Amino acid sequence: MLFTSDTRIFDCEEDRLIPHYGFNFTSLSEVNIQNSTGKIFDVIGIVTNIQEDGQRNVQGVLKRKQTIAITDETDSVKVEVWAEICDKLNAKLG
Repeated sequence: MLFTSDTRIFDCEEDRLIPHYGFNFTSLSEVNIQNSTGKIFDVIGIVTNIQEDGQRNVQGVLKRKQTIAITDETDSVKVEVWAEICDKLNAKLG
């Protein structure tokens, strides 16, 4: 968003038809303290490493797996990414 000298700002009436989304950010140290398997957290961090773990046989199907290390000012976590998510991630990273 860029404001210039020509920018005009107006009060906006609340519209209940517009969905409200928000984040509840959790520090990585808190993620590590909790049993985080199967839980979803909002986090902000820096991707410090992406490790290509190759392919794994999952119920007779070969699936790609990558391990991503994410770090913030409190700690570091490793996240496993599988199959199509690996391809989407790599496409975004170039």
